[in-house]
Amino acid sequence: MGKVELLKHPVLKLFFQTVDVPVDRDSKIASYRALKKVEQNVKDGQSLILYPEGTMSLSAPAMGEFKSGAFKIAIDCDVPILPVTFLNNYELMPGNGKTTGSVPGVMKVFVHQPIDTAAYKEEGGLEKLSTEVFNIINQKLQNYANR
Repeated sequence: MGKVELLKHPVLKLFFQTVDVPVDRDSKIASYRALKKVEQNVKDGQSLILYPEGTMSLSAPAMGEFKSGAFKIAIDCDVPILPVTFLNNYELMPGNGKTTGSVPGVMKVFVHQPIDTAAYKEEGGLEKLSTEVFNIINQKLQNYANR
């Protein structure tokens, strides 16, 4: 999934039209339809990459609140979540996250252990899963930032 604005970028447009599901974040109906399409893609066996913050935090490395869509899809489709921490993106893409340029460098990535979503089907499981993933990523990110 990616924000619909990426369709305006000439190089990214082809990728996002063929591989990605664009999301108009200003429309609740369009966002819902995009999530339903992605949910069907997951049920069909496709992998899904989502950034649950929805946008780069203006106070990086502090993260913004996670949105629930990715976690709901994972629980509903009974697929695991694989948390991934991008340790230094905030250093390579300074500013408000909307800049097109970046600082030269190597992206540092940490892949965590998968989380089985079966235990989160009960009442309140969606929030618990979202909080657990947030804490896993945030702890690693803060440890990196405080090195």
